Amino acid sequence: MTVKKDVGVFSYSFDAVDWNKIGHKVDASKLSDDHCKEGDYTGAMVGMCCSDMLYRNAYADFGYFEYVAEDE
Repeated sequence: MTVKKDVGVFSYSFDAVDWNKIGHKVDASKLSDDHCKEGDYTGAMVGMCCSDMLYRNAYADFGYFEYVAEDE
């Protein structure tokens, strides 16, 4: 996911060089605890996961993950 100001875009790559955007732009303005009441938590974390919502014994293999903080 690439976030510019308050807009997020998801992408994938098979070679970590050529990236393909997927889905629509998403509102990333509230991906922090700054928008919560005291003691609440948004649950926003950086990471990757796979959820088999249909119980088909599906899985995902992640061979690469990189987090890069960029200055504005």
